Amino acid sequence: MKSKSLAMVLFWASVIAVVLALLDAVSVGVWLSASTWLVTAAVLGIWAIFSDDKK
Repeated sequence: MKSKSLAMVLFWASVIAVVLALLDAVSVGVWLSASTWLVTAAVLGIWAIFSDDKK
């Protein structure tokens, strides 16, 4: 399923995951560890690339 809006949502979700990883790196307690947030950001970013509808 390719969609421009889905790609944008996934992109911004990956940006939020990176911010949460940075917060965890400076000892702010978030739900997951920093490395897990970075893996989540990478997966969401890859899905954003693949789901982008380029016309």
